[in-house]
Amino acid sequence: MKMIKTGAAALAMLALSQPQIAMAQNCVQEADAADAMIYAMPAMVAALESKCSGQLAKNGYLATRGSALKARYSAFSSSAWPGASRLIGVFASSGSDKNGQEMAAMLSAMPEEAMGPFLNAVIEQKLAEKVPVKQCRNIERGLALFDPLPAKNMGALAGFLMRVADVDKPKICKLQTK
Repeated sequence: MKMIKTGAAALAMLALSQPQIAMAQNCVQEADAADAMIYAMPAMVAALESKCSGQLAKNGYLATRGSALKARYSAFSSSAWPGASRLIGVFASSGSDKNGQEMAAMLSAMPEEAMGPFLNAVIEQKLAEKVPVKQCRNIERGLALFDPLPAKNMGALAGFLMRVADVDKPKICKLQTK
């Protein structure tokens, strides 16, 4: 669950970094959380590499497969952006945090082509600050377990686990009954 909460923290940071028009719902669709996780994965891995390099084996998963994992998820960044953007819009419209509002105002003036690199840097920096060093090995193991899954399946599984774990930042919408 720590890895899910770490991923949720990264999504929350991503969400606080983007201005959007206020939306009526106060939860995020599971599919949008999945896309946001896919979008954020390369920056998340970079943050973990930075924070955990001294704690992990030189022949461990991040050292040997981290670059390939980042490259694989980077290939899906543009297709995952619309869902990640919706997550950002819902999350940003539900909060009244002054820092989030200031960040949103700054980003609204930023050229579109600068947005992605800026958000990736914010995710990487903030996640590196939040990950407890004592969790580095557990997170590395979790990434190794996710590795065989295609990116879409990992994103979907992460969104599902966030809903089941009842993560509240961002809150995942309940399943619709038919």
